[in-house]
Amino acid sequence: MAIKASDNFKIYQNPNGPSIGTLTRKVIEKDGLYFKDIDGTGEVTKVNDWRIPAKERAAAYAETLTVEEKIGQLTQYNANLLIKTDAKLTGPVIRTDTDEKCLQLIGNVLNFRSAEEMRLIQKRHLETDPNHIPIMFMMDVIHGYRTIYPIPLALGCSFDANLVEECSRMAAKEAASSGVQVTFAPMVDYVRDARWGRVMESCGEDNLVNSVMGAAQVRAFQGENLKDPEHIACCVKHFAA
Repeated sequence: MAIKASDNFKIYQNPNGPSIGTLTRKVIEKDGLYFKDIDGTGEVTKVNDWRIPAKERAAAYAETLTVEEKIGQLTQYNANLLIKTDAKLTGPVIRTDTDEKCLQLIGNVLNFRSAEEMRLIQKRHLETDPNHIPIMFMMDVIHGYRTIYPIPLALGCSFDANLVEECSRMAAKEAASSGVQVTFAPMVDYVRDARWGRVMESCGEDNLVNSVMGAAQVRAFQGENLKDPEHIACCVKHFAA
């Protein structure tokens, strides 16, 4: 049975399975169950069958993407290239003549202001992305979101992991309510040179303190289950660097 959540969005409730929400994709009904036609085949394939583990479904879907589409999934743009927003940018704007096709294939967005902006970006994206893969919304939630706390370097000076965890838990709750799904935190780099500006994102030069505080932040941001609407995923950084 379909429930009309809005003019364009419908939700199909499976008796003993997940609810299927769709904006643009068709829904397949088979044996009294509903499946989203993710790969556009009209069949209950390995990609479309929610009874198959998500990891296997994602791998099967990735095999159908072109190299260009896979690169798009690894591409991140600021929200101001997609909508009009007064959100602060991270870094300088190098160019704004991005190809429209590239924008249609992007995998994630950085720097937006609210859940309303997040929904608008997602709606427009799903209407134009040929693969209908939802965008992931990320943000640098470093020391608070709406409520601002001392920088991580100062929090590290407290030597109080419980306090850091409490601050991060509230930051996660506020960020999640604004549409943020992933934060670029905590930073657990081993920093010894104060001339590097990113030192402020570290909890100090001691590797034990930094690891304890980093673990506290991860626990607070992610919670017991990432499906919890008051928690967000962490991107612990900067491993690549």
